[in-house]
Amino acid sequence: MGIIEHMMKAFDRTPGRKEIQALPDKFKLLEERVTSLESALARFPAEGCPFCGARAFRLLHVDMNGQREFWHCDECQQKKQIRHDLDAKNRSVRP
Repeated sequence: MGIIEHMMKAFDRTPGRKEIQALPDKFKLLEERVTSLESALARFPAEGCPFCGARAFRLLHVDMNGQREFWHCDECQQKKQIRHDLDAKNRSVRP
């Protein structure tokens, strides 16, 4: 028996051998997930909708010199108004 066979038998007895051998497949799956997430995040300028979570939340209109924003989700059709002119304690966010 050669040295390589001894090394392979020793490796077969190593705890965690199956996990180590599965790493290439896990890395491939992780690369695919990262690629899909990066493509989903590339949809600028949409934000995550606070109602449904879809990245379809878009700014419709701004008035009061930028102090009030009107947002709309293209997926769930919810609307939200954000007021920046009020102090942090009394911030009014209306659906």
